[in-house]
Amino acid sequence: MLDLREADGKSRSEVARSLGITNGALWKIEKGKTLPKQKTIEKFCEEFGVPLARLYCLSFDAEDFGCLR
Repeated sequence: MLDLREADGKSRSEVARSLGITNGALWKIEKGKTLPKQKTIEKFCEEFGVPLARLYCLSFDAEDFGCLR
């Protein structure tokens, strides 16, 4: 989420407001300290025009696929 937000040039407070969450909540989501609710994820995808599947794919690291090697 952080990469998409920064690439779009939006501030954390601007995105948090549009998602209906606090700055602190968005910070925790971006830092991986908490998981967002499904409704928040859907709003984020709508805000940035990103398909839900792409957002989920972006959340994986290469080591998550270690079993495929």
